[in-house]
Amino acid sequence: MGEIELNNKTFGAKKMLKKDIPNGVIIYEGPSILDGAPIVVIANGFKENNNRKVGDMIQTWILRSDMHPNDALKTGSDSSICGDCFHRGEYNSETGLIENNTCYVNLYKQGVYSIYHAYKRGSYPVCDIKHMQLFDGKHVRIGSYGDPAAVPIHVWDTISKLCKDYTGYSHLWRTCDQAYSKYCMASCETVRGYEHANKKKWRTFRLISKHDTIKNINEIPCFAQVTGAHCDKCNYCNGSMSNRKNVTVVFHGINGKEKQYLAKLKKLEAREAEEVKEVKKFVLINS
Repeated sequence: MGEIELNNKTFGAKKMLKKDIPNGVIIYEGPSILDGAPIVVIANGFKENNNRKVGDMIQTWILRSDMHPNDALKTGSDSSICGDCFHRGEYNSETGLIENNTCYVNLYKQGVYSIYHAYKRGSYPVCDIKHMQLFDGKHVRIGSYGDPAAVPIHVWDTISKLCKDYTGYSHLWRTCDQAYSKYCMASCETVRGYEHANKKKWRTFRLISKHDTIKNINEIPCFAQVTGAHCDKCNYCNGSMSNRKNVTVVFHGINGKEKQYLAKLKKLEAREAEEVKEVKKFVLINS
């Protein structure tokens, strides 16, 4: 991205005129940290972004750079950007449908397809010094689609210094470099996951069902769901850089996905229960 003075926001270029502000910029293009496959990270929303949940935040989209997002889903190649995320679906070759996909991102409605096509048309310039001013004073969503841990940490180091504040979430907290906890919440589905992540010094963002009655003293409900406040006015989910509590959020995926989510959750909880039994059995045998 070139030389830049971050502390006093001297970006080495004149202030961009509104007409010259691009729809988006490429902030990373290279191998995925997860498997080395080619990926691209595109930041957009510089002109106007009134997302009904997050508000006026710059979005960052992590995509396979060599294939359409839908093809990545169908072939399982989305693992390059999503890893082994709990919410990933499975492609059924007989029906041609992605099944058991509980991801909150609707690739079509949320513009992921359009972003990919614009990228392929060459619509997004590579971020350089003159574009860095676009992040100044802004709130950034780290990983609007795709897991931030698929991207080299230095990318988020730079963005965090340029922007006013940020939010981020990672399902890869168990295995990724723990440095990502600075910028991301650990996305969890179970109490055991929440406890495990806290032990690793991550703050958590735990997905719960509307019937969940478990209350943990160190968890609070998502402000957006409780008050209707936009994420850009809250920025509570900014990783371990702040000494704040953990957050719970009621499942908010696309309509009709809650049943699939509950079925996947039941399997996960059963698997965790078996793991606990095995640990206890091992301790008993070796005590």
